[in-house]
Amino acid sequence: MEEHIDRTAWIETVVDQDESWLVNGVKSIPKYQVGGQASQVQQWIDEGGVVEVIPPPDPLVERAEAAEHRIDNQALKLLLLPLVESKPEEEQETFSFLFPAWRPDIDVTVDEKRQHSELLYKCLQAHRTQSDWPPDNTPALWARVSVPGVIEVWIQPAGGHDAYNTGDKVLWPEDGPIWESTIDANVWEPGVTGWVQIEP
Repeated sequence: MEEHIDRTAWIETVVDQDESWLVNGVKSIPKYQVGGQASQVQQWIDEGGVVEVIPPPDPLVERAEAAEHRIDNQALKLLLLPLVESKPEEEQETFSFLFPAWRPDIDVTVDEKRQHSELLYKCLQAHRTQSDWPPDNTPALWARVSVPGVIEVWIQPAGGHDAYNTGDKVLWPEDGPIWESTIDANVWEPGVTGWVQIEP
């Protein structure tokens, strides 16, 4: 609401543009911007200046609003992760942020998934993680869970468990052509054997 006030309502001698004051004990702000010394403020009052009164906040309302906007990220992840894990594996990386993050000095098991650098990886061999064994540098320990339709850069397989199979497509080199594997258990570099270039 709007209310005309007199000089007795002002309790501050200097009012800046962004400063507030009390009107009948209620915190208020200028409806029209006022700044400067008390004499200027008083002149504004004498000329019929108007303030817009802001009611004091209700603590119960503030508490209720805070509760409605509070999000427990960990609880949300625990709720959503089983739904994501029920999806086909190739669709899970879209939701990689829901999976636990990779970190050193933890025990991981085969097929356990961890996010790292915003990508999703699946453990290939049970091990205790080390700072110098991140998923993106240890293809013998981790395999990238790929997004459908995305062709990844070729990575040297460590063995039969992560070798390429017939029909698998890769980029090689990173900004180069697309290759398709013509054999199963393919551990060869594209261009050597077991691959055919399908796009320049």
